[in-house]
Amino acid sequence: MQKVLGLFLLLLMAFIHANGQNIRAAAIGGFNATQVNGDDLAGFHKIGLNFGAMGIIPVSPKFSVSLEILYAQKGSRTLPNRLDPNRTYLLRLNYADVPILVNYNDKNQLIFGLGVSVGTLVKSLEETEGNPVIHTPEGPYKKRDLQYVISGTFMATPNIGINLRYSYSIVPMGFNIPFPRSVKNRIEEQYSSVATFRLVYYFGKYEK
Repeated sequence: MQKVLGLFLLLLMAFIHANGQNIRAAAIGGFNATQVNGDDLAGFHKIGLNFGAMGIIPVSPKFSVSLEILYAQKGSRTLPNRLDPNRTYLLRLNYADVPILVNYNDKNQLIFGLGVSVGTLVKSLEETEGNPVIHTPEGPYKKRDLQYVISGTFMATPNIGINLRYSYSIVPMGFNIPFPRSVKNRIEEQYSSVATFRLVYYFGKYEK
């Protein structure tokens, strides 16, 4: 996977060099609402930051390729429970994400994107009932997370876009280690599910 990404980035850099005058850049800021499928919990209760930068390379009047470099906070958590206040759980996973998308521009008003994102786990924290869970160097959370990405952006102005995005792990990003909240008491594969809301500021303007 790393070799494929490296080759793609080399080709992308060559294309940028050849078409540098057409490159458009953007700054991104927003938040993720996340959950982890396979942890016996439900709901997008873990809120985290999503911010970074993006480069857009037009390949035709309607299509472009975008490359982003993001800091993204993901994970899972329980909400406070009055009936069982000690039943708490928090999983905080901080990633450096690199999404690569093919985008369709509809009349400079809507931008639809589809692609993949390669994430590198920077830091992790897991707590059950307020007590930290000790992780080994081998896991349970993998160093890499590969996700598919579906994205939609509404251009509120020629330079400001409102972006909604959904991404989901293609391969397991970790494994569930059972603890007292689980009645199944078995290890399961885990997949990160992320809903994202962001504001995007584009430098320059799209040409009609």
